[in-house]
Amino acid sequence: MANQSSILYKLFRKITGKHRYSYEINSILYKYSDLEFYKEFCFAEENYIPVENLNPIISNIEFHTTTRQLKATFGKPALIVDITSKIKIFLYKFVKNGEKQKLLFHYFNDKLILMSRLLSFVDDQKVLSLQNMHLQEYNLPSLSTFEDKIYLQDTKNQSLYLVKNLEYIEHFIKYDEGFQNYIASKLT
Repeated sequence: MANQSSILYKLFRKITGKHRYSYEINSILYKYSDLEFYKEFCFAEENYIPVENLNPIISNIEFHTTTRQLKATFGKPALIVDITSKIKIFLYKFVKNGEKQKLLFHYFNDKLILMSRLLSFVDDQKVLSLQNMHLQEYNLPSLSTFEDKIYLQDTKNQSLYLVKNLEYIEHFIKYDEGFQNYIASKLT
């Protein structure tokens, strides 16, 4: 066990440099620093369910909101993580309906391009309930078992990804050509 801890510690040190960061910063850097995460959203070629008009997962914030407007709406974030010189992630923590939630706001050149809501400790039945809530909102058939990934896209180039892996995550993104070009240039 000590050897595994040492390997994980070395991996995080490699990713984050010589500084020791909190678990949340390490987790964010681990997920987003290589930019592959964004590639899935920018160049999605997988099947999606078309809908007319997606509603934001967070109702009191809109795409292209500035970081200043975000702070005016939600206050001081728990963390701000610089992924690159152009990409920043703002982390907020909330408790809603008795459940701990993390909200991640991804900014590119001070424009909001992606919102993510994370629920860490949800069972399969809760995931199914959340997925069905979204599907019913768009008059889509309910599921009898949860899906690992559901991808909805509307006519305004907005997408909603419902993902269940180790945690349940809802990603809501508005396609931005400048962001797509930036990601493409960094991944080539």
